[in-house]
Amino acid sequence: MSDLSARIDALISQLGDNSGLVRELIDLSVKQAISNLPPPGATVHPDATGIAQAVAQAIAATLPAPTPPPPRDIDLALPEKFEGKPEDVESFLSRVKDYLALKEDSYPTAKRKIQWALLLFKGPRAEPWASAKRAAFTSETDPDPYTTFADYEKNVRTTFSTQSRAAKADLQLTAPHRLRLRERAALWYRKVLPSLYGDERERVQQRLYKVGV
Repeated sequence: MSDLSARIDALISQLGDNSGLVRELIDLSVKQAISNLPPPGATVHPDATGIAQAVAQAIAATLPAPTPPPPRDIDLALPEKFEGKPEDVESFLSRVKDYLALKEDSYPTAKRKIQWALLLFKGPRAEPWASAKRAAFTSETDPDPYTTFADYEKNVRTTFSTQSRAAKADLQLTAPHRLRLRERAALWYRKVLPSLYGDERERVQQRLYKVGV
């Protein structure tokens, strides 16, 4: 009996502010059960079982809910870094999205997803572009370059698909006897120039200056 009393006291001590009400309920229930006890040899009063169930339910209702175990982190290989090749754009973006879908707990916001994805650029064509975007995210004065991951995807497609078309236009600009093509290429270059960054933008500006269009 002493072990049972100690166990009850230990459980009640875990109930915090509700312990007084639960103890009072137990005391009243015990007194009622004792008053209804039958004399030796008689049958048990039918209310005794209901009283015991009521006490158990009252205690269970005041206990805190069990804390679920933390989600298990999935061990995945990182996507291969992107070098800016136009033919790799879609496969790169697909691998990045698949990785982030399985790492939602690690990258819960669009900003964190984009900042992480911008670390997966390398090489002279892609890294300067990504570095400028990362710097904008950490700047105290410049606004964030993207507000959604979809905006980031769109800009990656536009920028690096543009570079493959820019290379073709560059050949047109340097052809010595194809003035009409040079003019058309120059017009296209001027249109896409604002979307280019770093070395690519500087190279385009130099080409436009040399051909004089």
